[in-house]
Amino acid sequence: MKTVCLRDKPPFIIEIGDDFFRIKDHSKRNQFETFKFSEIDNIYFKKGEINYSSSILTMGISFFLSFGFGKVIKEVPRICMSFRGKYKEIFMDNCDIEIATKTLVLIKPNLQRKN
Repeated sequence: MKTVCLRDKPPFIIEIGDDFFRIKDHSKRNQFETFKFSEIDNIYFKKGEINYSSSILTMGISFFLSFGFGKVIKEVPRICMSFRGKYKEIFMDNCDIEIATKTLVLIKPNLQRKN
């Protein structure tokens, strides 16, 4: 089994086995889950981006109500996947994005192709 640490405090660890990978997130999000490669249809990494529509709306409302200019809303980087007809996002607050991207490169070849 290969173990990859994406964040030290609190720990965010991905364990990659022969037929599964496991997420262990010890943050307040408390994300602990195991996924079998054979059940995953698609998996990809989504970088943290600025949510322009929400940011503009927040700034407009804040300005109108004299609260100042509001704030820019930035989405959290995440691993996105579809499996067994479901969609799942694993949020990765303050994780090493470069290591996360490399970890997905390790996971993807293990996914079984469906006919």
